[in-house]
Amino acid sequence: MKPLVKILSLLYVLSLALLPVSCDTDGNNYTGPWQEVPTPGVGGNLEACYFNSPDDGWACGSEGDRPYMVLIHWNGNEWERYEYPGWFEDEEYIHISLFDIAFSSPDCGWCVGSVMYKATGEDRGAGFILRYDGNEWYVFTEHLGEQVDNVFAVSDNGVWFSCWEPYGGDEGSDLFHWNGSELEYYDLNPGNYGISALAFGSANDGLAVGRYKVIYHWDGSSWEQIYYGLGGELDGVAYSTPSTAWIVGNYPYNIFRWDNGELTWEHHKNCWYEDVHFSSPDEGCMYGVEATEQYPDGHGFTWHWDGVGWTRVDIPEDMGGWDIFSIDNENAWVVGEHNAYTPYCSSWRYISN
Repeated sequence: MKPLVKILSLLYVLSLALLPVSCDTDGNNYTGPWQEVPTPGVGGNLEACYFNSPDDGWACGSEGDRPYMVLIHWNGNEWERYEYPGWFEDEEYIHISLFDIAFSSPDCGWCVGSVMYKATGEDRGAGFILRYDGNEWYVFTEHLGEQVDNVFAVSDNGVWFSCWEPYGGDEGSDLFHWNGSELEYYDLNPGNYGISALAFGSANDGLAVGRYKVIYHWDGSSWEQIYYGLGGELDGVAYSTPSTAWIVGNYPYNIFRWDNGELTWEHHKNCWYEDVHFSSPDEGCMYGVEATEQYPDGHGFTWHWDGVGWTRVDIPEDMGGWDIFSIDNENAWVVGEHNAYTPYCSSWRYISN
C-alpha cells in the first residue's frame, strides 16, 4: 500500500528499452548498482523510508502474522531496530502497522499507521500519528479514523496527513494539516476512494493522488480536484522542482507531469509504477513492475532521472520494492520485501559506479 492494499495487475507489455541484464534467472550473477542490505523484520515488508543524509535514515513497516510494527534506523553502517515501547497496551490489540514516514529536519520526524483492536463482536482499527523529537518516538495523536495512510512534512509546523474514513462515513480519504498548534481537517470534495500519496513543492503547491487516478491540487488555501480517471490507481508523486511534479501509477495513463499549473500525460505503458522520488531537479529515481515474455509474472525495475530523461536500470531479481528514495547522485534506497516464498522485510542500496 501506500497504504491501502495494492493488487498488482500485471499485463503483457511492449518492451521498454532495457540496459544489459547481468544476472541469471536466479539473480546470482547480478553485478549492477543495487545491493541488498541486511534488514530487521521477518515475514512482512517495509512500506516506506526517509533519509536525512546518507548516514541517517528511517524505514517502517510490519512483520509476522499478527502483524507487528517494524521501525528501523540507518546509522550509515547498518539498520538498527527501534524497539516497540508498548504504546497501545491498554486494550487488547490484534496488530500494529506502520505505513509512511517523513522528516522536516533530523530532529522532527513523523510516522503514521493503524492499530487493530479486538472489539466486542468485530475488530476495529484506529489510526495514529507518531512524532520523533531527535531522541525518541512518541504517540502524537491516536484514534484518528480507521488508519492514517500518508504523511508529508513541508516544515516542522506544516505537516500533511491522509486519513482513511476519518469519521466512519463513506469510504475514502480526507486530509489533516498540522499547523504547529492544531490538526486542521480538510474534506476532499468531490470525494475519492483512497489517497495513496502526498507531495509538496512548497507550502502553496501540493498534490494528493489515489485510486481511480484521482488528483487533488493544493494552492495554499484550498484543495481542488483536477483529474479523475475511469480506472487504475496513482501510487506515487514527487516534486523535482518547487513547481514541477511527477505522478506515477498503473495502466492506463501511468505517468503524469504537473508543471507550473498544467497537468500533462507523459507515458502510456501497461505496467505498474510504484513510487518516484527526487533529490534535486537533475537527480531522481522511480520503481515499478512490468510483465515481459521472460518474466510473465512481472519483474521489477528502476529508472534514473538525470534532469533530461529517464534511463532504465536493472535490479536484482529478488527485489520487491514498495518505496524508493533518492538521497543524491550516488545514493538511493528501495525498501519493501524479498521476493521469496516467504517474503520478509528487505532493503536495497544504490551505490553509483
